[in-house]
Amino acid sequence: MDRDQAAALMTKALNGFHGKFKVMYGQFCVRVDSNTFLSTGGNKILAEITEDGYELCDINVGDLGEIFTKRPDINAILFGCTADVVAVSEKSDVLPVTLEDLAMLTGSELKVIPDASTESILSAIRDSSVCLIKGTDVIAVGTNCRKAVAGAQIV
Repeated sequence: MDRDQAAALMTKALNGFHGKFKVMYGQFCVRVDSNTFLSTGGNKILAEITEDGYELCDINVGDLGEIFTKRPDINAILFGCTADVVAVSEKSDVLPVTLEDLAMLTGSELKVIPDASTESILSAIRDSSVCLIKGTDVIAVGTNCRKAVAGAQIV
C-alpha cells in the first residue's frame, strides 16, 4: 500500500464518524508498510480530517511506531476523546461491560489504564482491541481502518 491508498482508506473510515455521536477529537494512524505509517498528527476533529491532513512517519521513531513494531497484527490505531470518555474514564480502573458488541472487543471488562505510555497501552490491548486512558482518551486498534474506527464508536 502507498501513502495515497492509505490516506483514502483513512478518510473513508472516518467519513461520517460523528453521524450519531458527539464530536470526537483525536489522532488516527495506519501502517503503510514495514517502515512507515500515516498519521493525522495532533488532536483534531476526526470527522473533519481530509486526505491532505496526513503525515508520513517513520515506524522506527516514537511511541506509535513502537506499538506498530511490537504488534505486527495492528495496522490501525485511533485515539479519541469526548467529554463523555473523559468523565467515564476518570471513575475507575476497570469498567464492567454490559453491551454484547463491546464484550466482543474487550471480554467482560473494559480496562482503564493510568497513562498513555507504550507499555500501558500494549499491556491493555494484549487481549482486547480497545481501552481507555484515565481522564483522556479511548484507544482502539485493529487489523484495518474500519475495525479501529468501529471499536472507538462502540466504546
